[in-house]
Amino acid sequence: MSFLEDVFISTLNMSITASYVAIAVMIARLLLKKAPKVFSYALWSVVLFRLIFPFSFSSSFSLLGLIQPVQTDASSTQYIMQDIGKMEVPTVNTGVDSVNAAINASLPTAIPVASVNPMQVWITLGTLIWLIGIAVLLISAMTSYLRLKKQISMVTFVTSNI
Repeated sequence: MSFLEDVFISTLNMSITASYVAIAVMIARLLLKKAPKVFSYALWSVVLFRLIFPFSFSSSFSLLGLIQPVQTDASSTQYIMQDIGKMEVPTVNTGVDSVNAAINASLPTAIPVASVNPMQVWITLGTLIWLIGIAVLLISAMTSYLRLKKQISMVTFVTSNI
């Protein structure tokens, strides 16, 4: 399950980055109220790109450069370390001190006598909930698709695709 847990943590890191980008887009939209809608769509496409693709581009002009992440590797920014489940005192660095304090205070520390690190248990549970959510969404999408396909199968053409 280690691979799935790594994918889950990577997804969390991408989601944190996407939330920062979404906040920047919302602020930019306030400034561009009178601009054509195509600019709004272009701004939201940046958020979509960040949520879909597991890699990012770095630039010296990046707004995310204002936030100091824990680690930046070649493919993505890590606010939550990949080995957080193995740390004695797990920490998260989102770049916002008040959020860091609240999250880090609630994270369980490793118990030396215990056979399992409590943080590893939480990561495993989060991964399972994430996978169950994916399965529920896929089943829901397939059900909706099959229901729509059944309704469309009884449609008759009147004239020229009407």
